[in-house]
Amino acid sequence: MRVSVPQIKDRKELFAHLKANKKELIAQKCSAQITSDNFDYGCLELRAKDLAFLGKSVTKAKVVKEDLDEGEIQVDAIANMAGWCDSYMDVLIPDCWNKTISEKGASNKQLIYHLKNHHYTTDAIVGGNVNMSSKWIDLSMFNIDSDLSQGQALIGSSTVKRKYDSKCFHLYSDDEVKQHSIGLRYIKIYLCMNSEEDEYQFEKENWDKYYKYVINKDKVDGRGYFWAVTEIKLLEYSAVLYGANELTTVQSTGKNGPSEDTQKEPSADTLDYVSLAAQL
Repeated sequence: MRVSVPQIKDRKELFAHLKANKKELIAQKCSAQITSDNFDYGCLELRAKDLAFLGKSVTKAKVVKEDLDEGEIQVDAIANMAGWCDSYMDVLIPDCWNKTISEKGASNKQLIYHLKNHHYTTDAIVGGNVNMSSKWIDLSMFNIDSDLSQGQALIGSSTVKRKYDSKCFHLYSDDEVKQHSIGLRYIKIYLCMNSEEDEYQFEKENWDKYYKYVINKDKVDGRGYFWAVTEIKLLEYSAVLYGANELTTVQSTGKNGPSEDTQKEPSADTLDYVSLAAQL
């Protein structure tokens, strides 16, 4: 269950409430196993080479992966996007998922699953050979009004198998999986507030440090605060009807997963981002 803040319109009263309840709110946010809320970017199968060029239109494309068996398809999806302020005023900071991605279980594999509808049962597994990675991609393809040109995407790659879930297999095959969402826990989170009052000095320092990461700055500017999530525990990503983050499309059904043409590092105008991430 997500933790909400009361809709207090008066900013002075809102800030006082956040400051007074900060420890409790952070504890509640970190204790809950959560999933993302609903947005509507729709489903596009993006050719990986399209991700590397600013202003290029997105084109649907299917590529047969030669080493797959009949009844298997390779699906690469944008499972989440760093920098997007959601309806709970939470912003995942770039590289917040790095620790989870680097962790290995007893079988020397990532213990992250590709599920449907965030159902935590073996019956909900739709894909195997899961691999998670992060890549910097152009935001222009999503028609986002932002001062940032690029953002860091969390990419989930798996082999979707008909023998696991026939219906989900056919939905992916027919381009009917529109969205994805992640299941996670917050590990480290900071309250960021845009205030010059002395009593909010620490929160203002957080604002100044993490504000540059925010894609939809108009939202945090309007409220004057947000929660910067600098580390998460990633549990799974799911095929859903509506995903929490608007940038959760099917990226490709490519031959070898995400293309090497996809940018792994941000362009020059986002180097500020990377340098800040390194300080986390």
